[in-house]
Amino acid sequence: MHQNTPSSDSSFMCTLSKLIGIQDGYLSLLQDSGEVREDLKLPEGDLGKEIESKHEAGEEILVSTSPNSRLCCIFMLIMRHSDM
Repeated sequence: MHQNTPSSDSSFMCTLSKLIGIQDGYLSLLQDSGEVREDLKLPEGDLGKEIESKHEAGEEILVSTSPNSRLCCIFMLIMRHSDM
């Protein structure tokens, strides 16, 4: 799942993590290392509601994060359990 994003700034590297849960307004993300990251807040508004509903429906959601940042971009893959 690990992806490097090319950039002219060599300190900028993103990783893709799988959303495995949402608790108390925070995302639980499974990283390549097997560790779970839980310090990113669920976005507010319509995007947050859409993420929650898609996660509850069993769709796979990948989150791109920078290891040194709490910023993230959220990518939703349409993969329902019946598609696997």
